[in-house]
Amino acid sequence: MTAENVRTLTNGEIREIAETYADYAFSNGEENLFTLLGNREDIIRYQVASLKMALKAGWIWTIGDDRQAYIAITTSEWKPPVSLLVKFPFIVMKSVRLSSLTHLLKLVRSAGPSLADMMKKNKEPFVNVAMLCVRKPYQGKGYMRQALDVAKSMAEKKGIPCVLETDEMVKVEKYRHLGMTLAGIRHITPTMTLYDMIWYPS
Repeated sequence: MTAENVRTLTNGEIREIAETYADYAFSNGEENLFTLLGNREDIIRYQVASLKMALKAGWIWTIGDDRQAYIAITTSEWKPPVSLLVKFPFIVMKSVRLSSLTHLLKLVRSAGPSLADMMKKNKEPFVNVAMLCVRKPYQGKGYMRQALDVAKSMAEKKGIPCVLETDEMVKVEKYRHLGMTLAGIRHITPTMTLYDMIWYPS
């Protein structure tokens, strides 16, 4: 497995990741939380803005010689530069309607704190998977495991848990298969749910 921390991606690569998120087909009556932002292009614009911030922060790793998968990894110790904190809200507000973003954030907050938020409040160290995306042509070929292994390896070296948040029970079962445990469920709407997953080093 080849894993590389990257600081630059082409506009085409960023767009491809964003489209992968926007086009994901949910099952069992569950829905993409980001549909609250608007239509497909609204979701893509939001994801593009988020990816550009993650790149500047140094979070993104690529997996495989052909960049078959991407994963964004941070830790509870990471302190974002003030410049990023100041710029990101403005970048997002240029991408999506403020009313839609406010509604989304209000619903997420009403569902309660995430596992990562609670651990940070309790000063418990952790590695956090902020994003995991396997490019469409390579899905179902083991790259999800390889990408997650990068984060788990970081957690193993530090002797701390690895956590992530996902939005579909099908994905929960995939992460369980990869050794993670379901640690919490937050209902956003009757059809939108966030699931907190955790993995402990051996």
